[in-house]
Amino acid sequence: MSDWSCEHCTLINKRSSKKCVACGWENATRKTKNLLPKFISKQVNDFSNAIGDIFSSQLRPNNNIVPSTSSSAYKPRVPDGPLITKPVPQDIPSNSPSLPRIPEQNGSVHSPHRGGLPYDPARPLSTDQLPNTSFNTSALSDSSMCSETAENVQRSLQNESEQNFLRISEFCKSTNTHFIDDSFPHSQKSIGELERESEGAVVGHAPKTFVWIHPSNMFTKDGRAFRWSVFNDPRPSDIEQGSLGDCWLLSAMALIAERPDILESIFLTKEYNPMGIYQLRLCVDGLWIVVLVDDFFPCRPDSLSLAFAVGRKNQMWVPLIEKALAKQFGSYAALSAGRTVEGLAILTGASCETHSTQDLADTDILWASLLSSREAGYIMGCSCGAGRISVDPLEYKAKGLLARHAYSILDVVQESGIRLLRLRNPWGNFVWQGKWSDVWSGWPPEMKNRLLREHETGTFWIEFSEFIQYFDSVDIAKVHSQNRWSELRVPVKMSGKFSPVDRALLIIVTDNTEISLTLFQKDSRKLRDQNDVLICVHKVSASHQIGDLVAESPRKIASFVSTADVFLKPGQYVAICHSILSLGGKSVEGSLVVYSSRPLFGEPIFCHPEMYTDSLTQLVAARGTPVGFSISSGAVIRQLAVDFAGMLIMADNLLENTWLHVGLNCSDSVNVLSSRGTLNVADVIPPLSRQILIVLTHFEPSSFFRVSNQIRVTMSRNLGLRELALPDRRGVVNKNAVHTPDFEGVEQATLHKTFSLLR
Repeated sequence: MSDWSCEHCTLINKRSSKKCVACGWENATRKTKNLLPKFISKQVNDFSNAIGDIFSSQLRPNNNIVPSTSSSAYKPRVPDGPLITKPVPQDIPSNSPSLPRIPEQNGSVHSPHRGGLPYDPARPLSTDQLPNTSFNTSALSDSSMCSETAENVQRSLQNESEQNFLRISEFCKSTNTHFIDDSFPHSQKSIGELERESEGAVVGHAPKTFVWIHPSNMFTKDGRAFRWSVFNDPRPSDIEQGSLGDCWLLSAMALIAERPDILESIFLTKEYNPMGIYQLRLCVDGLWIVVLVDDFFPCRPDSLSLAFAVGRKNQMWVPLIEKALAKQFGSYAALSAGRTVEGLAILTGASCETHSTQDLADTDILWASLLSSREAGYIMGCSCGAGRISVDPLEYKAKGLLARHAYSILDVVQESGIRLLRLRNPWGNFVWQGKWSDVWSGWPPEMKNRLLREHETGTFWIEFSEFIQYFDSVDIAKVHSQNRWSELRVPVKMSGKFSPVDRALLIIVTDNTEISLTLFQKDSRKLRDQNDVLICVHKVSASHQIGDLVAESPRKIASFVSTADVFLKPGQYVAICHSILSLGGKSVEGSLVVYSSRPLFGEPIFCHPEMYTDSLTQLVAARGTPVGFSISSGAVIRQLAVDFAGMLIMADNLLENTWLHVGLNCSDSVNVLSSRGTLNVADVIPPLSRQILIVLTHFEPSSFFRVSNQIRVTMSRNLGLRELALPDRRGVVNKNAVHTPDFEGVEQATLHKTFSLLR
């Protein structure tokens, strides 16, 4: 075989090269040994037939991950880089049951029950007699899975929860009791540590003490004009915020109130229940769960009115959603502060993404995204001033806006060159007072008659140019038809100490498919701790290794990240989940969700440590920017800083007989952590090799950060760093060193080791 030309950059490569030495593009014509297990190496058509058999079967396909039959880990030699290996089994954790009880006198304050079944708090009862109120909705194991429609997934969850509901109902009837959920007690523990003077949009100050009251004994603004119900023609204007800073959640509720189909699907208990048993279906940390709650809510002791979120017309859906999430996250206080996109992900289970309006290179791209999302029927929200370094609340208030507050996007229109958005403030007051507001005198009569014809409380129009001035981000939930799109939800562990439980996801695509992925961190809100997260999706190469990058998410310190929608052809792909900050520490647990327009096949597989590094090098090769050096010089230095929460710098040595010496000084960077433990490093890259020199990560997410670098490059026939050598961790300068500082631990060494470009 003769030398070959790279399809990507046209460089002529030697015939022995598996990949282009300039850009890393794979030589598709080069035949290599199949290193994947036989199962993975089957023809895609076989999987297509298998999936067809599943869907034509009378049995519903099982989305749970069934334990693998393999009893030992398969660990092949890795002479030339990472291999995609067979799964490694892991233990399935058990859930602790959550039991209902009759009310106990434990210091909590209850009101007498009026209506429904009476209960007797003096009657003792052993909890051994009570039915289990929880169930495992997702197994954690390794086996093949076929994606299912969201409709099928939710139907399965509903069937399981209905049995649980019936058991509790029968118990309450037989004991003549009202349901009390002691897994979320009526005490200060469930309230949590509230910030009495919390910043942002909070209606009234939280009381020092609370009384937990049944709806029949509450005081409400609507009094007896409406009977208590779960729904009563729900509208966004029915939502009123209480003394919690959870407008992110209420804004998401306001958005889904525009979509009765989505709102109704959240509630398995759709009507008022006299025994106080309510089940809600939510998507928490990327996994569908059913949350069981009772109907006692924290109230103000002086007025006996709800202390937190209120549903006007005596509707319970608003406080029930708030309580279900408070239970799931540990307390009501845990709901303080957030972004609308998080609420949308929880309430819809859809793929969600955020677009920043700050420092936009091209506002037309954002506008086009808003128009297309509106056309597709996606749900959208926005944040007012929350991401800006310095915000003057008085300036925003003068414009009729609330700084650090969440709003809903109801409509996007463009007429006669004018770009307008219709927004809603979930508070129902404080609306825009500038151009295109309801009181603005400059409205063309025809537009005013059409666009202001249906006025609702808290809604207003604002021009796009002023929108991006005052609103810092747009959140979009890509809600698709539940009976058309499929989803695959897989528990994952990533990075840390490269343990055998680390997982990548092999994806088998059998038809042309539109796809997006979301990676969630487990318990990030409950623990108030977030790591950096990143998804990279690669084609499985002809040599059955990590191949070309086909999709990636932004890297963020956030509860979740999502890729854009991409179209994939039939073939094999692998999704790698990254958390670089956790290297050397505890593995990050989470869930990887794959949304697709066609059914696909997934297989959790062992993620070899070098698969992480190979994935990152492919990411930088595809998305990084060359800095200051050309291919003709023999050195290519790339940096990746856009949508990366920091910066990654990688060096390629394209010369055959010369060593590349690189000195890198990032000491002018601010509020970042270094993967090398220092901001000043030096390395020697062998001929025809590649190395990730450093990864910088935004340290304190709420504060400004800056990344910078100064690079020195020399070519040498000598291996040692010589004049580029830096003091090691003991302060000693070793001019024969090849890396300063030297690598600490196997995780750092794996991330920064050199790789041959000829693989």
